[in-house]
Amino acid sequence: MREGCSRACLASFLIGASLGAAVALLLAPESGERTRRRLRRAAEDAQDYLEDAGGRIGEKADQALRTIEKKTRSVMG
Repeated sequence: MREGCSRACLASFLIGASLGAAVALLLAPESGERTRRRLRRAAEDAQDYLEDAGGRIGEKADQALRTIEKKTRSVMG
């Protein structure tokens, strides 16, 4: 499987798992305060993951741009 697809699949899985966990927490017999705390924590974890993934994507894009620039310069002379 291509690397891009496996990352997208992993991201989809994590988002789906987070949403499933949120629904389970909403339906679980716990106090509202505890449920909100868990949801907040899950949202913060998801935000951290997405920020990290975005940073990695940006780094890969920068690397690709540098490679393209280097190859363009070598071809142009």
